[in-house]
Amino acid sequence: MDRVAVMLTAQVTVVERAQKIQIQEQEIVRRERELDSKVRKPAEAEKYRLEKIAEANKSVWLRFLKACACVRNSVINNPISLFSS
Repeated sequence: MDRVAVMLTAQVTVVERAQKIQIQEQEIVRRERELDSKVRKPAEAEKYRLEKIAEANKSVWLRFLKACACVRNSVINNPISLFSS
């Protein structure tokens, strides 16, 4: 081949590689978006849901334990009240 043909072939190869890289980068962006919508967002939503359930359970238990403590204290302070009406 002559020199011009070799240079053109090299330029075409460089352009083809650049196009492949660009396509791969677009595919990476597409996969990231897909990952966000199918995995990350649902996982974040589930985490939030479970945190809210845990907070509610904690609140219920704390109120229960405070009530138990109040009953316990009233019984200790006035044990006769258990038997009087």
